[in-house]
Amino acid sequence: MCLVCEAKTVKRTPYTDECIGIDVVISKLATLSTGGVIENPKLYREAEKRLAKAQQAMSRKKRGSHRRKKAVQRVAELHRKARNQRHDYLHQWSRRLANAYETILFEDLAPSNLSRQAKPKQDEESGHYLLNGARVKPGFNQSLVDAGWHHFITLCQYKVAEAGTLQVVHVDPRYTSQICSGCDTVRKKTLSERWHSCQCGYELDRDHNATRNIKALWLGRSLQDAQASREAHA
Repeated sequence: MCLVCEAKTVKRTPYTDECIGIDVVISKLATLSTGGVIENPKLYREAEKRLAKAQQAMSRKKRGSHRRKKAVQRVAELHRKARNQRHDYLHQWSRRLANAYETILFEDLAPSNLSRQAKPKQDEESGHYLLNGARVKPGFNQSLVDAGWHHFITLCQYKVAEAGTLQVVHVDPRYTSQICSGCDTVRKKTLSERWHSCQCGYELDRDHNATRNIKALWLGRSLQDAQASREAHA
């Protein structure tokens, strides 16, 4: 038997710029170097009340009973619905980016490390366990799951691989939030400071500033690589 497959040509819309920097954040899914924002719909948050009600109903059912089984299925169904909605949302955005840019730039972050469970710490003198943010961390983890950073980046990688001529690049995240993208000087900020304001007069959202630095780092590295290549072949 001989199978013949016709390869489909990937159609791309003209891109407005060859690369785009992206900063994934908790409050929204991502901030773009263009100044645009991809909002995080917080799908699990919207379903939180329905889930809580379904889980309470499940806890009241006798283990092993038919009603308990139906309640478990209901909870699983609500989780599955939220996951599917999130996948569709991320799929649409990753396709839009792949159609618009040749290079998609992300910070080289590990969401799995950020969402790791906080370990309890014991005070050596009193023997009591110290506060370590464990109560806050589950909500933070849920936001990570809700935003779907890793899934979003994976979908972008899949889309660019499908196109063949595109690429996803991970850039060193160090100081991208602290350096002024207007004058390249260091403007140190605490995590709570969400607005970048530099003495040079350059002001913008902290995350937008970071994405501009992500893009600048990649463009600078690309120029260095191109220059090194020319010198090697000179």
